[in-house]
Amino acid sequence: MRSELAQVRAELTAARGEIAELKAESAGLRAENAELKRRLGMNSKNSSKPPSSDNLAKPTPLRKPSRQGPSTYRSPASGLPPSPRRSSRTSSGPLRGVPPVHGGGTVP
Repeated sequence: MRSELAQVRAELTAARGEIAELKAESAGLRAENAELKRRLGMNSKNSSKPPSSDNLAKPTPLRKPSRQGPSTYRSPASGLPPSPRRSSRTSSGPLRGVPPVHGGGTVP
């Protein structure tokens, strides 16, 4: 019984040492990760780097939410499917600035 207890204590001590090593390694990796993220976020606007060192790709703009609401709503009781949204604006007639006899071809 004592030998089993001594063996379990030895395993526990070894496991505690391993846990301490892993915690130290984890802390180091977290610090390195934070530093790399900080460096990755640098550009000429928030550091002393020249603009020529910036990435050539434009940063992606934040997408604005759509101003249009959902398509016209019909109550489920009506039994009809929702109709597509249609514009209430009408055409103002012929296009201005285009001669009425213009055939659409190219000039010879």
